[in-house]
Amino acid sequence: MKYMIYPSMYEDIDAGWVWISSRPCKNRCVVRITNVSNGCRTFCEALEIDQGFLNRYNQSPRCTIQNSGKSLVISEWYRNRLDVQKGTEADLEVVAPKGLVAGRVARLLCCLQHPQTVVQISTWLGIISFILGVVGCILGAMSLRGCF
Repeated sequence: MKYMIYPSMYEDIDAGWVWISSRPCKNRCVVRITNVSNGCRTFCEALEIDQGFLNRYNQSPRCTIQNSGKSLVISEWYRNRLDVQKGTEADLEVVAPKGLVAGRVARLLCCLQHPQTVVQISTWLGIISFILGVVGCILGAMSLRGCF
């Protein structure tokens, strides 16, 4: 689908979400956005553009969103990841991963691709801690097995 790309508001420049005209799911969800023309993709949260958002966004000196039905308000971090420019139209595919495993993997990737370094580091520490915990359990089970 072709989306008109708008820059995010100042308070959203380091947020892990984009504002989209219609989300592929009901609640605040993680989506995969793929630039169809070059294959670049990213994971992030999607929030829906509603009238309250439009009232706040369409204030001077920002440009106004003319057609909220085909709009994407996105920070520079995600525009760079997708290789799209603000003020242009881009062919993007926005999908919410389906299924329990795909949804959990998408949330993990969303955290690993988050614009804030502290979120990325925390996620990596969680992954490393999980792996070390599994290794510890395996080594503990092997040592108990050797005692019998």
